[in-house]
Amino acid sequence: GLVSLLSSMVSVLLSVHFNRRALISFSSAGCGVTMVLVAIWFYMSSNTDIKVKRYSDLLFICLILYNATFSLGLGPVGTSVKGELFPANVKAMCSSFTTVLVAITSFILNKFFLIFAQYFGMYVNFLIYAISCLFTIVFTLTYVPETQGKSLEEIQMILQGVKNHTKKSTDDVVQKTG
Repeated sequence: GLVSLLSSMVSVLLSVHFNRRALISFSSAGCGVTMVLVAIWFYMSSNTDIKVKRYSDLLFICLILYNATFSLGLGPVGTSVKGELFPANVKAMCSSFTTVLVAITSFILNKFFLIFAQYFGMYVNFLIYAISCLFTIVFTLTYVPETQGKSLEEIQMILQGVKNHTKKSTDDVVQKTG
């Protein structure tokens, strides 16, 4: 709880200096790295003769770092971007849809966590989480528009694929006044 609180407070300060896509990408990278480390620990614990039990503190540290990096970007910034992407007339419906989608995904992950651990090994769960973090980075950098400092109209123009929307509107003003 304390790590999440402190990281979320730092996220507010960072969001002034860094754009939202960078924070989400950094956060995803941090979460992914910690999940890879946890996966390696579990793999070595169950599939090798290396005595990793004496390094069990690594799991605790990785989970704290995961929580901290999640709270720096994916948690608060992801929610903020979601609120900035949709116009007011569909924002409630879209937020409800994403909340239901998160609940369904959480249910599926919880349902299959022990099944995957039993049949494939505990490490597979954490590899899946790490891979999903990688996909989040690619998705964010490819599809999520930067919303910081932009109006809803500008964001909607970006989503519709209108190029150079700021320059175009400036040119229109110059042409109309000239």
